Amino acid sequence: MSLTFRRFFFYCLLATFLVIAPVLIGYTMGYRWSFTQKRFVKTGALSLATIPANASIILNGDEQKTHTPILIRNLTPGNYEIVLQKDGYLNWQKTLAIESEKTAFAINVTLFKNSQPMAIQNLSTLARLPDHSLLPSRFKQFSVFHDKKLDTIVVINNGTQSRVTQLNGNRAVWRQVPIALLFAYSPHEVWQFNPKDQRNTLITRLLEEIKIVIPIPKQESLLLILNDRVRAIELDKRDRQNSWDLAQFDKIKNAVLSEDSKTLFIEGSRDGKEGVWSLELY
Repeated sequence: MSLTFRRFFFYCLLATFLVIAPVLIGYTMGYRWSFTQKRFVKTGALSLATIPANASIILNGDEQKTHTPILIRNLTPGNYEIVLQKDGYLNWQKTLAIESEKTAFAINVTLFKNSQPMAIQNLSTLARLPDHSLLPSRFKQFSVFHDKKLDTIVVINNGTQSRVTQLNGNRAVWRQVPIALLFAYSPHEVWQFNPKDQRNTLITRLLEEIKIVIPIPKQESLLLILNDRVRAIELDKRDRQNSWDLAQFDKIKNAVLSEDSKTLFIEGSRDGKEGVWSLELY
């Protein structure tokens, strides 16, 4: 091997090292090449968790090898279309932005069962169906009452005897865990009051009549009981706000969650038959 060839080989190795080394260092530090920005950028992450767990994940049309719950690292900044799916359940879909050195979260996603209501023979469940026209009793330092003149729900701080807020609606219900939230509703709107930051948020506005609103404990979803169907809607309003029609009825009179919140009992008529029905939720 001649001296000239050895020098040539050495300089080739040196050039390769000078090119590859910065790339490897940048890779280990979380940098990736962005084809849209045409430069190396600092990556972000995406944290996903579902109820139930072990859902398949599709990012921008590509199915991932992992399942929920998962923290997906080293994602180049940009918008990601996320689809979470599981056999026997309805899909969840949303587009979230991934930013450099930040983590985007979708960690309390409820996947609802794609199931049909089952008629219940034991009608003792009727005794547990509540009167949803009654306003909730005092919760912590707050009391709630209906201002009939203005047709609004008013929240009072019992400690200071001051009016905290008022929301459109004539009925209200608390979700106590994990974070206390009050939901006030009228026949066509649902509003949320967060005592922590004392903010009011419009959850949904519908043409159909909303008869009952049922929060699901420990989850970021509501059940809306309409005249002829049960609809689930998520509280997360980033991008699209997912909603699903879970069951169709001729007419619904009343509904209540089971103690474990996994089953909804519905009083009404379906396919011309009156009775009580159970619907598995998740």
